[in-house]
Amino acid sequence: MADRVYPISDVKMYETQRQYVQKYDGFGHNELLRDLYLRGDLTMTPSPGAQWPQIGRGATAPGGMLIEGTTHSASATGSVQGGLNAMIARPHLDISQSIGLGHFTPLAGDWLQLKNMGLQNEVKLYQYNGAPNLTTGIESNFSLPTNPMFGVSLYRAHVCNSHNWSEPPYTEIHWSVGAPAHPYGAQEWAIAIPYGEPMLLLRYENGTWEKVSDSDEGLDMPIFEGMARGQRVFLWFAVIRGHIVISTDGFVDHLWTYSLHGEPGSTSAELIHSGKVAFWHNAGQWMFSFHPIAMHGCLIQSPPFSAAYDTTDSTGELILTYRRLPVIDDEFNPLHQATVEDNTDEVPGLNPDERTWQATLTPYIHAQQDVGTDPDTGETVDFRTAVSPELYSVQIGQYPELEAGDAPASEDLTPRTISVTGRQRGSSMGTTGSAAHYRLALDNQDGSLADIQEYRRLSLKLGWHLDNGSDSLSQVASGYLVEPQLDIAPGGESLLHVELLDPMVRLRDEKADGRSPIFDDWPVKAAFEWVLDRCGLDRSELNLEDTGTPLSMGSPEEELWRGEPGRPWIDFLHQMAAFDHGAAFFFDHNGHFVKACPYCRQLRTAEDVLTHDGTEAGSCDCTVSWELYTRSNAAPDPNQPGEILRLSKLRESLAGTDYNNYIMVAGVDADGHAIRSVAYDADSLYDPASSRYVGWRKMEVYEVRGICTQAQANQMATELMQQLAPEPEHVSLVTPLEPGLKIGQVLRVNGGEAVGVNGAKYRICEVEHHVHKAPNHIAYSTIKAKDLPAGT
Repeated sequence: MADRVYPISDVKMYETQRQYVQKYDGFGHNELLRDLYLRGDLTMTPSPGAQWPQIGRGATAPGGMLIEGTTHSASATGSVQGGLNAMIARPHLDISQSIGLGHFTPLAGDWLQLKNMGLQNEVKLYQYNGAPNLTTGIESNFSLPTNPMFGVSLYRAHVCNSHNWSEPPYTEIHWSVGAPAHPYGAQEWAIAIPYGEPMLLLRYENGTWEKVSDSDEGLDMPIFEGMARGQRVFLWFAVIRGHIVISTDGFVDHLWTYSLHGEPGSTSAELIHSGKVAFWHNAGQWMFSFHPIAMHGCLIQSPPFSAAYDTTDSTGELILTYRRLPVIDDEFNPLHQATVEDNTDEVPGLNPDERTWQATLTPYIHAQQDVGTDPDTGETVDFRTAVSPELYSVQIGQYPELEAGDAPASEDLTPRTISVTGRQRGSSMGTTGSAAHYRLALDNQDGSLADIQEYRRLSLKLGWHLDNGSDSLSQVASGYLVEPQLDIAPGGESLLHVELLDPMVRLRDEKADGRSPIFDDWPVKAAFEWVLDRCGLDRSELNLEDTGTPLSMGSPEEELWRGEPGRPWIDFLHQMAAFDHGAAFFFDHNGHFVKACPYCRQLRTAEDVLTHDGTEAGSCDCTVSWELYTRSNAAPDPNQPGEILRLSKLRESLAGTDYNNYIMVAGVDADGHAIRSVAYDADSLYDPASSRYVGWRKMEVYEVRGICTQAQANQMATELMQQLAPEPEHVSLVTPLEPGLKIGQVLRVNGGEAVGVNGAKYRICEVEHHVHKAPNHIAYSTIKAKDLPAGT
């Protein structure tokens, strides 16, 4: 093996041109359907094969509508801010069906069906022999779909004077009757409508009926004391956006809502299960008619959105995402969806910078055959009703496009390099956000460096000239010059110092401009790619792990992941990386952007991300990359690099997860032996609202007077600290220049018996390189490494 003779460096400065130029910067445009609808910017037309019903004088009812209503009642999960804001296919009463006694089975009392006495094909079911305090009822033969929508027209007389008010008069409408057992919540719900009192929502839970909290407030509707001749009250029932919704005007203005448990659309959501519907009354004769729902599909056309550039000329991938809720069954299987597509190419008259989308809202038809027999005709009867998917917001956008040019020319600054000093760290360095920072001293005796400017790209290699005449070099940094002397002229200072930071400084200066997508529910990797594309980093310069983690999702009205205008992109990337299992991101020695494990700096996968914990038993690479020795004669080959010039232990602090602000109280157990109890406030370091907030780590130890002394309490505190940090946290060592050492590599320290690290493994978390050509060709590396836990 060739011997090292003297240290060398290789420094190249590139011209100001960039190899990858941002041709189109990409965009993202997100709109709530509610806002577009209220502004009148949506155009609705019948979907293919649909015909909207006429509502008078040739006018037709549009096939879609906005359910906007503000929620009035609180629930266990709180009310939705701003209302429901759901676009659905517009519901109509299905007057093509006659829902009569053939569709129901009387459970108590005698019933008649009265045809042709109201709306077209409407059948009024009359309970004619009811009496005060006598409960009568009827149950459907058909089942409603999951999260149904239907209408009920209700007639009932005044309460007779003979009614015993110890059992108040009421009418009840039940849903999900006979639904099979499910682990998702209540199987049966009921609307109780007392006389002269507010309506109540009830749920059957744990074998009893319970009133839903606040269900007797908020609904602006007539009091059901009984109606004069020819009058009735009409109730509409639906489940919209995870809320039970009751209305008296077809969901236009008069709405009362109750939020079901869980997030709508998730498997933790509470459902109104598929089941029968039943009606009960205890205050004399009464009558009702039941109305299934008919819906007519529609196409919803958006207005044009400007992207500020010709999107058809860009090859960037198109983005089209939308927030919606499908029609589902009791097992959360989607049955029918709202769909959205980019139809820019089909809309005439658009400017080159404009794009549009079109949504399709069509109903899901729930049908059952032969549910009963009409007593008047003897014919079997069928049943059908409709449920609509829901659409909340649409986002349309495009990925940025980069254009590759020629590689920029470079100038060799190696002959002018006097010294190189710098370090690399596992975490960002101060406010720069950079993990590599070098300071170069350049020879400027002839004044030829006057053209050096801030943000010039620089690459730096360090190594050795060997006795066989060859050079061994390793790249340690590729970044940008920052804060050089801005006024450099011939005849200036003979020794010029410049600062080199890795390209993180570029992301620090790149800021969001309000035209970025909403990243809610995006895979973290895809969100990183969009941002880095926007910042002008080509995909060939990226090395991103894919842990399969999607970003969390807020509501359509309150997104969680959006680049606020003026916010540096580096802040947003830090936030996403922390969300993705505490990932680290950095620029490697070649200037490529890497997102990886914070310990070993290797890319994690969805399978091993949780076991990348830095321990020897985890998924982090623990293979020894460098063997280091305290004495040259301890090495297999005395000429092999790895000699340690100086070695010391560091104990910076206890582990951050273990060492919060502890309060220890010493006492005695049943046998009179001293004991300790430890409490800590996790927010005491950071939360000013905490009563024990101090803002830094400390440890307070108190004795219990009369039980133990302060010395005994201090001794137990010392034992506790030793348990929490039984091994030295870090070692610091100095070795002849080793430019190949990288953050995250594992090294074994042999020797060092005096400091207790013989044969131990450590993971590198910081490296400093020092190379000085004059006067004595000094070259060494300082390494800081953390002990490698054995794991379990």
